[in-house]
Amino acid sequence: MKILAGIRVERGVFQADERGIGPSRLGRCLLCAVWLLGGCAAPGYRPPGLPVFMQDAVQPGTASAAPPAPVPSGDIGIADAVRELTLNQAIGRALEADPQIKAGLESVRQAEADLVTAGLLPNPELTADVLMIPWAQPWRETRQGGPTQTDALVSFPIDWFLFGKRAAAIVTAQKGVDVTTAQFSDLLRRRIAGTIAAFYDVLEAQALLDLARVDLDNLSQLERITANRVELGGAGTIELDRVRVFIFGSRREVRSRETALATAIARLRTFLGYSDDVPLKVKGELDVAAPAAPLAVDAAFALAEENRPDLIALQRRIAMAAANVELEERRAYTV
Repeated sequence: MKILAGIRVERGVFQADERGIGPSRLGRCLLCAVWLLGGCAAPGYRPPGLPVFMQDAVQPGTASAAPPAPVPSGDIGIADAVRELTLNQAIGRALEADPQIKAGLESVRQAEADLVTAGLLPNPELTADVLMIPWAQPWRETRQGGPTQTDALVSFPIDWFLFGKRAAAIVTAQKGVDVTTAQFSDLLRRRIAGTIAAFYDVLEAQALLDLARVDLDNLSQLERITANRVELGGAGTIELDRVRVFIFGSRREVRSRETALATAIARLRTFLGYSDDVPLKVKGELDVAAPAAPLAVDAAFALAEENRPDLIALQRRIAMAAANVELEERRAYTV
């Protein structure tokens, strides 16, 4: 169904046809125009809230943690160029450097743009024609005609209003914004959790390497003491050989811990997005002042349902699918 409004120009005089708009209808036309312009306004929408820890998460481009200081150039040693990171700096750097987070943010903006598009009214259609033009020859008795006539028709569909198609499209687009926002929040959660795990893996690897080196130093001192005892006759050579075997195992353990530390730093580097070879060092503690009490199974499942954005996204996708079904049912009506 469409509303038609026509203007006819005949012999240079504007005339409103029987489907057109007369002067007495000017007030109603103005009211109709105001109503249509109001319907073109973008619907304001704010997606439902997510878990509190996601609302407080650092957003890309607005990281509160200061980035690590740049490495100065010049004749300096590698030891002077080490980047030292705290946990907050590592998280801020990871959120800033991850291109997938930027892509996810653009997906949210695209969903919001789709919501604006769904709220727009359909464009009117303009049809213009020219009738009774005396081509090549003037009108005569055997080829009759009338004065040249120009018609301009403007049609505007109203099925979006009668059958609620626009309202259903807006609801579907709103559900799309909800799903995209939850998916983006889950992406942030996974990046933050991965960065934290990699950060503490480096801390643990550093602590284990320090412990292995201390153990090697102690065995070296024991080797010197045992060698002195052997020289004085207070111990047999088998004792010295046994200590040396322990030293070989300790050196192997040190090399193993160095490899584990390099692997952990490389994994952390993937989250931070560093492409250079400047070594990294993390700054933190592994001490736990008050260990948390273990959760019951039911409590763990309840917390997961409330705080996992990926589960929330799946629930919202179900609501979005129901809204899509409603939209297609509305689109089935036509005039």
